[in-house]
Amino acid sequence: MRHTCATWMVMGGVPFEMVAKYLGNSVDMVERVYGHHSPDWLRRAAAALSGFSVPTGTENVPAHAEEK
Repeated sequence: MRHTCATWMVMGGVPFEMVAKYLGNSVDMVERVYGHHSPDWLRRAAAALSGFSVPTGTENVPAHAEEK
């Protein structure tokens, strides 16, 4: 029940600091164990990559690769 409670709190957007205090654990432990349940983790990960561009055409393909 303790793990489920912590998971649901994190999924509900409760800050890690509050979950840690409620459980009597460190914030680091809560982030490590339950962080992937946070609703913002995927958005934060995607935002970290938003400044990079992905090749969309053949402009980045070496010339010898186009001949095949």
